[in-house]
Amino acid sequence: MSGTGERLLALAVLGAVLLNYPLLDLFAVDGHLFGLPVLFCYLFTVWGGLIGVVALLQRRRSRQRGPTAPPESRG
Repeated sequence: MSGTGERLLALAVLGAVLLNYPLLDLFAVDGHLFGLPVLFCYLFTVWGGLIGVVALLQRRRSRQRGPTAPPESRG
């Protein structure tokens, strides 16, 4: 497995841990943050963070591979 593949796998495991019961229960409180329940803020922050890190890893991976040739147009 490549270095990027290993990082993506580790990120998936981290995401599963961050979005699982024990940690979600810590944020299931009655408080509000920016007018939203704390749990929703936590979920959307973690979710957005995971998407951002995956995007960075994929961009880095595509730059390492170099430019690809455009598909041939068949007419």
